[in-house]
Amino acid sequence: MSGQLVLPRGVPGSLNGDVAKPLHCDLDGYSKLCGHGGDGESSQLLPTGTSGGIRRCVRRAISFVVLVFCMAVLFLLIRIGPLGHGIPEMGPSASSLIPCETNIILVRHCDKVPPWDPDPTPFEACSVKGEMRGEHLAHIFGPGGSFPQPTQLFARRMGAGIYASRDMYLLWPLAQRLGLWINASFEQTNIAGFAAALLDSREAMCSSVASSSPVAPTALVSWNHCFLPSLAQALGCQDEFCTSCWDDNNYDSVVTLNYKRNTSGEWNMNFALAREGFTKSYPAGTPFVYKECTIKTSPDNGADLVNRCSPPDSGGPPPVTVAPISAEAPAPVELI
Repeated sequence: MSGQLVLPRGVPGSLNGDVAKPLHCDLDGYSKLCGHGGDGESSQLLPTGTSGGIRRCVRRAISFVVLVFCMAVLFLLIRIGPLGHGIPEMGPSASSLIPCETNIILVRHCDKVPPWDPDPTPFEACSVKGEMRGEHLAHIFGPGGSFPQPTQLFARRMGAGIYASRDMYLLWPLAQRLGLWINASFEQTNIAGFAAALLDSREAMCSSVASSSPVAPTALVSWNHCFLPSLAQALGCQDEFCTSCWDDNNYDSVVTLNYKRNTSGEWNMNFALAREGFTKSYPAGTPFVYKECTIKTSPDNGADLVNRCSPPDSGGPPPVTVAPISAEAPAPVELI
């Protein structure tokens, strides 16, 4: 009989059969309700103390309901707060209201001997002066330097089979000092894609540093001077220097684009021009030279990007004297 439940006929699925004066007797740990139903009516077997167990179950169910209700009320009180002010949702909408500041700094690669010289520098190397410029850069952009310390470094992508570049030689000492990788995943002429990626990364740059940090996240970019005006313009700069061509002899300029996001989520940009201070300024009246970019570019390798700049205003120093292209100029080569 153990484990078997037999219900009286006529009371299907119920424990409240119409049984008069039940008699209780123990049978293998069960209580037997012996009714007088007649007609061979079967008896009903229930576990001992069934009525007490039901009451305990009811009490536990009530306690559980009360506990859930109390937890719901407590959560609601915490959510609303003592003065009826809700907790702000944490997500993109809230984080976009936090002021943020980032920098994108543009510099030219290391020095070289120009291609029209009798002994030009190979396009994947620097002159000795250029290598020393990289050492200088590690000081002025490193801890305690005069420029914002970079959190990201960018260089142009190298061609197949090339494992060194003037960008790399310039940035390598600084990368070693700061323990940073150099991102060289963008082609020299992919100005639109590179600029869009830099602008899109400003949100992530802000999230990468603590809001209390006194240092704004900064991306330092080493590029070819022929394409720096196009890159600066794609990043939103319309200052006269950003629309002017770079002198072929200019390795010292530093263009800083400072972006600040206000509480409305709008970005505002400020432009600043400085010098690395590694070489002396050219004396006033030094002719402006812009020959290399026209020699080394063609419609297939970014001539349209090079043409997005103009010589500096002839009304300001130095005066403009654009050097003519030599008939003996070398054939176009890939800019690295």
